[in-house]
Amino acid sequence: ALDSDFIASARDRGIHLPGMQTNIDEWYSAMDVFVLASHREGFPRAAMEAAAMGLPVIATDIRGCREVVEPGYNGLLVPVNNSKALAGAINELAASPQLREQMGKASRAKALRDFDERQIVHIVISAQLTALRETGRYDDLPTPEPPEVVMREALPADAAIIARLHADSIGTGFLSSLGPRFLRHLYASMISYPDSKVIVAADAYGPVGFVSGVKDVGRFYKHFAATKGFAAGLVALPRLVRPSALRKFWETATYDAEHQETGAELLSMSVASDYRRRGLGAALATRLLDELSAAGIDRVKVVVGSENAGARSLYQSVGFEDKDTIEVHRGEQSVVMVADRSSHFGVDTG
Repeated sequence: ALDSDFIASARDRGIHLPGMQTNIDEWYSAMDVFVLASHREGFPRAAMEAAAMGLPVIATDIRGCREVVEPGYNGLLVPVNNSKALAGAINELAASPQLREQMGKASRAKALRDFDERQIVHIVISAQLTALRETGRYDDLPTPEPPEVVMREALPADAAIIARLHADSIGTGFLSSLGPRFLRHLYASMISYPDSKVIVAADAYGPVGFVSGVKDVGRFYKHFAATKGFAAGLVALPRLVRPSALRKFWETATYDAEHQETGAELLSMSVASDYRRRGLGAALATRLLDELSAAGIDRVKVVVGSENAGARSLYQSVGFEDKDTIEVHRGEQSVVMVADRSSHFGVDTG
């Protein structure tokens, strides 16, 4: 245990020692860098969790840590008991937001590739069944089925995973450029907003896909600004300092006022890479349209990059049609697609 004099001295130097915490995902989301200065480790679960949360990892050059950190790729390794080297590594990442972002994305990719329990279990079972079949002893063994996935309404606890799915899969959008911490505030606000729908596809471990939509885009962004705007702005501030970023932020928040094809919009949708090509995207989009229709909203739009042929094809498969071409951001063409279910029920809207 640390003595009181040491704790007081650390606080005087701006070091906070919060003690035991259970809301670890929130602490990871607040971090810029994860540091693990251990003398000895088995397989450091905390470092794996930090990597999964998209953080660059600084750790000591010992077994276990070497399995999580690839030096120069997703973090840095320093010698044990070398405080100067540790401080140097921390200062190196603290001084470079670009390097932190690059290594954070690499950490996330490594975690999905090497540490995802679903992948590991599936690989192990598949390898065992393959070995048994090759011996000729169990020719009738079934191929392992993928985990069951169910759709449900998103919960507040899902916001962090939804934000990460968005950041991982929707790489070209402006909101993605503001980072997972900003997106977490955005989806937390959306989940709590009564005139929105956030639906997740989840297996036993949590969401593997989601779709989000709102009844009125402009009103939702006003709600977001009022409830989460300050906190979201703080985490996004380093990415908003450029004039072009501020311009895009304003264009994103206001474009709907200039395009009134319909106020309701499918805002975002993503499916984890290992769950694609199973029809989850179409199922999620259909579920959203069903729920909005049940709430009396039969016309819903989605805005898609004009060159995103895959997304446009998926939306067409569930009833969206091209209606207009606009520029949400200067010089970047997008297609407005609308699903109109009023005609499905013979409703006269004229």
